[in-house]
Amino acid sequence: MPGKLRLGRFSMNWAGILVAVIFALLHAESFFSGPWSLALAQQVYAFVLGVLYAYWLEKSGSVLAPIVGHNLSDLTETLLVVAWALVP
Repeated sequence: MPGKLRLGRFSMNWAGILVAVIFALLHAESFFSGPWSLALAQQVYAFVLGVLYAYWLEKSGSVLAPIVGHNLSDLTETLLVVAWALVP
């Protein structure tokens, strides 16, 4: 996909932004299983993380960086949910 998005020193292909939108939309099932505000928040952070993963892929030239990043963000989210459930 031609063209780059440039914001200051940040630069990446528009394809990465498109992939981030798709990544966020793949998390849209949360609109059917929880509060609307939490589902919208998940869409926002899924998009932001999708941009970050696409950026890492573009800069590293390897799928390993976004795979590790995704696994770490899933682990972090799981630990936060468990910690939140343990708070009285």
